[in-house]
Amino acid sequence: MIRITRIDGAREATLRIEGRITRPRIPALREACDQCLTEHGAVTLDLSRVDFADEAGVQTLRELARGRAALVGCSGFLRALLQENTP
Repeated sequence: MIRITRIDGAREATLRIEGRITRPRIPALREACDQCLTEHGAVTLDLSRVDFADEAGVQTLRELARGRAALVGCSGFLRALLQENTP
């Protein structure tokens, strides 16, 4: 399960992500990010309440971070997964 809560600011939006980022939930995450990016040009993903991300979830977060999304609040484990070299 994933819960996405949007918090709008004056210049950008923050999406608070809770739960598990897994392949079946990625379309909902991408849709929420795309909407924020269209409206604000930037988005911050608060990942402090993410307790699991599968390989597809980690890859999606990497792609978003290479774009206009800022990732904040990563646990040590999630940060390590995001920084791992991929084959």
